[in-house]
Amino acid sequence: QTTTKVGNNNTLDEKYINSIVDRVLEIIRLDEVEKQKELLKESTELRKKEASTIPEVKYLKEREGLLLFKETSQEYAYYELFNINGNKASYRFCGNEERAIENYDAVLKDVFDDEKTYSLKTRKIIIGKEGSVELQPDGKWEIKTLAKIKFI
Repeated sequence: QTTTKVGNNNTLDEKYINSIVDRVLEIIRLDEVEKQKELLKESTELRKKEASTIPEVKYLKEREGLLLFKETSQEYAYYELFNINGNKASYRFCGNEERAIENYDAVLKDVFDDEKTYSLKTRKIIIGKEGSVELQPDGKWEIKTLAKIKFI
């Protein structure tokens, strides 16, 4: 066993020095654990913040007059709601153009301002300015400003 003389006859043996070293290493390890916990907490908070900033989008496939409703997947939708803020949102056309054109009266007429470009020869829809909608108590979205589209 090694002993080290320290000032006024105080001696430190190897066992005591090792115990001090062990305590210092434990403090360093605990500090690292605390840093890791803090990083994890910050990372979790950042992910939550990022998730809350992902814009909400809804896809609707039914309409009744100027009311849009019946949520669905993007694949089956005709109306995309975005910039949703409380009971207000923007909307635009989305979905299968061919199917929408074939069902013009049921899907497109009166819910879009098409600048009177629709004809039986129509093959394509050009999406213009978005319109605005407002959520009603029954869960349906009422069109307040028509979205613009053009047919070619």
